[in-house]
Formats: sequence, structure tokens, C-alpha cells
Amino acid sequence: MVVGELVERRQTIIIGGGPAGYTLAIRLAQLGQQVTLVEKAQIGGSCLHEGCIPSKFFAKVAKEWASLQKLSMYGIQIEGQTFQWESAQQQLQKIQSQLTKGVEALCQKHDIERIEGTAMFSGENRIGIEIGERFELYEYNHLILATGASVEREPIFELLGAHCFVGGDIYGIDKLPSSLIVYGIDPYALEVAFTMKQLGVDVQIVEKPNSFTYDSSIEKELRRQSKKKKIKWHTSEQLDATLVEERVHVKIEDGVIIEADALYTSGVKRANLHSLNAARLNFQMNGDDLSVNERYETSQNHIYALGEMTGREGGASRAIADAKRLASIIVGGEVLEESPFFPLILHTNPPVVSVGLREQEMDERHIASQIPLMTSGIAKVNGTTDGFVKVITNKETTLIEGLHMIGEGAIELSAHFTQLLDMVAKEEDVLYSVQAHPSIQESVIEAVENLRNLAIHQ
Repeated sequence: MVVGELVERRQTIIIGGGPAGYTLAIRLAQLGQQVTLVEKAQIGGSCLHEGCIPSKFFAKVAKEWASLQKLSMYGIQIEGQTFQWESAQQQLQKIQSQLTKGVEALCQKHDIERIEGTAMFSGENRIGIEIGERFELYEYNHLILATGASVEREPIFELLGAHCFVGGDIYGIDKLPSSLIVYGIDPYALEVAFTMKQLGVDVQIVEKPNSFTYDSSIEKELRRQSKKKKIKWHTSEQLDATLVEERVHVKIEDGVIIEADALYTSGVKRANLHSLNAARLNFQMNGDDLSVNERYETSQNHIYALGEMTGREGGASRAIADAKRLASIIVGGEVLEESPFFPLILHTNPPVVSVGLREQEMDERHIASQIPLMTSGIAKVNGTTDGFVKVITNKETTLIEGLHMIGEGAIELSAHFTQLLDMVAKEEDVLYSVQAHPSIQESVIEAVENLRNLAIHQ
């Protein structure tokens, strides 16, 4: 140690105040740990300020705007309705401010020390933090990295400049484009496509072949819904993007050129390590992601990592679940087994949930049943009959191995679906339960009954 150098000691330091970071901080504090949370920007991370909250807010806006067209079926006539993008953005900012203050209050409630500054490694078991013009040194017992990932546009879109929106920045634009090309069919891209279309933007999707990861019947229905909403789909392995007179021109296979005012891409994610001066510790990487083992340890086994920087699928949902497990690991408590089932969610209109075995993975042991929401009384009442509930079971054991749904209510049922798989439920476990009537949950029972040719409304 340099003479005169002041180094402060902390029990646990977490770098990054997103869902992984602040969840871990609160849980550790609940378990009796002294916690220091370092965040250089606003607490809440990209989820609250760029990704999850903005995308789901505007998905809700689009859904409500589209629902106005259905009001006439209830005898309600509304004339002269308008949509104001700027007003919606102002409401989003209010929500984000409330949520940010809520997380800050929780940290204060649990006596979590918060430092607003930029952290960087300065040696073994030591970090430095720039706080304004000050630079402070800290040593620690446990260090957790939860700094997320940066989103960068693919090199093929560099020539598009400001006409290319990447990741969450599309929700902060001043004005909606009249037309948009969406590159990719990952959850973020599909949510953008459906949201923008329902807000009046002309949308085209360009996907790579065989890139759909949901159940094949979900894919078929999503494509049908896209056609119904007049969203055009294109499939192309290669493409070229240029800017011609302030218009985006994208050349796809067979020489076809499509054009629009702008292009959206979810981009390429890379672990946020540069500002940490992480090169000096020689972390093991997995491509652009920071490698961790089953205990969330990096190659520097005294340092843990969580969230998007590790490349684990599932976004903020996975990060929050991992944070709770890591807290138990750190304090030496009971560690719950990690669930092998993770629901894939789409906040499109209609929304989607897909968990467990997919149809394209079935073999001769399996059987599938699909019940259209058209048979649901409550779906008829709500005017939300698009979609279906699907169940995949093992014919010999009657174990439920896959649950999929597209339609209103899918997001709310995702927890029920995951719990059924986690609890190793059988067909009779669903048949035994009594559901509210009328409700979308009844369609789950009907799907299982249909496996036995006993569905009432089929």
C-alpha cells in the first residue's frame, strides 16, 4: 500500500443498480449483510429507463389505441380521437420517475449504502470509484458485477446513421416515422413491430431463416396475426442497407429492395466491462459475454457476475431470479434449485407465452392439444378471441411437458404454466382444479380435457 493511501473496507460491493443489482442488494440486506451499491447513472438500469418499462408502456398504449376500434361493438361511439406521441412519452417519464424513487426508497429502508460514481478495478480485491472529482479506494469481501450490456448496431447498418434505431432508443424519438423496417424476430423486435404498426406506422419485418424460437403453432399464428394487421414479413439470409435521399433502402435476397423512413434493430449486446478497467484482471469471456459458473462466479473466483453481462437468456426476469439465488449462496443459506423452465414472453397484441417442450421437439411419446380462444365465453365478451391455449403431455406418464398460449391473458397465465411444469404436474392435476367462470383459465382445462376427447366446447 502506498504511504498515505486511504482504503475503505466494505463487506459486499455491488456494481450496477439495475434489476439484478438492486434485487441482490435488497435481498442481501434482508439476510443481514452490509451492502454498498455503486451506480454511475440512474438506479433501475436499462430495464427501467430503456428496455422493459418503455417497451411495455408503449405496447399498452398501442393496445389501448387499437381497442378504440372495438368500442362500437359495445354501443360506444367516440369521434375525433387522436394519439399524441409526446404526451405518451411524458406519462412514461412520470412512471419511470415514480419507479426510480420507489427503488431508492427501498434501498434507504434496508440501509443500503449507495454511491453515485464510476467503479474500476485497481488491483486484487480492490476497486476505485470516481465520485465527481474525488477518487476513493475500497476493498471488499464480496464483489458482484451487474453492469449490464451495451447495445450496438450491426456493422451492416452503420451507413444509416440517425435513420437506424437500436434497442430502446426508439421509444425516445421525437416523432414517429411513417414507415419502419424491423430487422429480426427476437422479442424486442417483434414488440416494436406490433406496437408501431398499431400506432399507425407502416411496418415490414426482415428475418433470418429458421430464427423463430417459439412453438411452431405460435409462429404460425403470429404470422397470421401479422398478415391480418398488414405487417409484411420477408426472409433473407443476407441483406445490404443504404440511405438514398433520406430513405432507408434494404436489399434482400433475389435482389428485392424494400424501403422505409427508418430501420429498427435490437442490436448486438456486449458486456459492460470497458469502464471497469477489467482487462487487468483477465476475465474469461464467452464471446461478448462474461463467463460465469453455476454459482455465478467469474474466472476470478472472488468476483461474481449477474444479468445481461453474462449472456444468460431471460432478460430482467432471469436476472432477478439469479440475484435471489446468489444472495443465498453468498450468505451460505439454503439455495433453491434453478428451475429448468423459463417462460418466453412476447408483449405483442395478442401477447404470447411459451414454456417447456415445443411441438417441433415432440416425438412418438407425446401428444398435443390446442383449444382456440374463440370457444371462450369471456374472450367473446372482451372481443379478444384471437389465439389459442396449447398443452403438450407425455402419453405414457400423462406428465405435462409444454404449455403455450397466444391471446389476451397469456402474460398473466405464464406463472401458472411455469408452476405446473416445476411441480411436475400431470393431466389429472389440471382436471382436478376448479376455475372461475367465465375465465381464460378454463381454456387450459379444456385443452387437457381435449387430450382425452372430453372437451365440452370442442
